[in-house]
Amino acid sequence: MEKRDKYRSLWLRVGYAVVRDGHISNLGVRAFAIFMIIRTYSNQKNIAFPSLHRIAKLSGCTVRTVQKEIDKLERLGWLKKEKVRGLNGQYKRNHYQILENRLIRGTDQPSFIDYPVEDISIGLGSTIGNDPNTVK
Repeated sequence: MEKRDKYRSLWLRVGYAVVRDGHISNLGVRAFAIFMIIRTYSNQKNIAFPSLHRIAKLSGCTVRTVQKEIDKLERLGWLKKEKVRGLNGQYKRNHYQILENRLIRGTDQPSFIDYPVEDISIGLGSTIGNDPNTVK
């Protein structure tokens, strides 16, 4: 596998709680899709830095819509945006710190079976153990 194709062997795992506890309806589909795109660019420290234009292209949204949805994700505690200055002192790009890693996990993180999602403050309830039908 060539280095540029390495991403094809990586994965994101989405817990049942994302859907069943109302996280998608709380965020909105566009914000959730944009979060997933940003999440695919995160490193092992959960920091991602795709450009707004890249996110817009991959999501099918305008740059302005991406900005609004990123603001929503930040407001709801899913990520934190940091503006990064270039060598000339002007803002050049954004770095995104992924804060929500209990519901959506990546290749380098333990699976849901290793430690189940419990007591989530954003959603309507939380799953207990591995049974997605059990709601706290």
